[in-house]
Amino acid sequence: MSLPELDTVIDWTTVSTSERMRYAVAKLVTTYGYPVNAAAGIVGNLFAESAIIPNRIEGSAVTTPMRARDFANQVRTCTA
Repeated sequence: MSLPELDTVIDWTTVSTSERMRYAVAKLVTTYGYPVNAAAGIVGNLFAESAIIPNRIEGSAVTTPMRARDFANQVRTCTA
């Protein structure tokens, strides 16, 4: 995956996990100057926390990153 322009909107739920990981590592290395090993460590954490889906909220599924149960156990859909 090539790095898209800054104003490009990407539906990350349609991009494979390996492509999301490659994109994030490439962005950290080429844009922000991180060493490859540091970028890999950061992306590993991002994968563990959010499956590398930027708008994913806690308790949501990868396919529905903005929908999760609230404290009353009701499913809520958040909007950005």
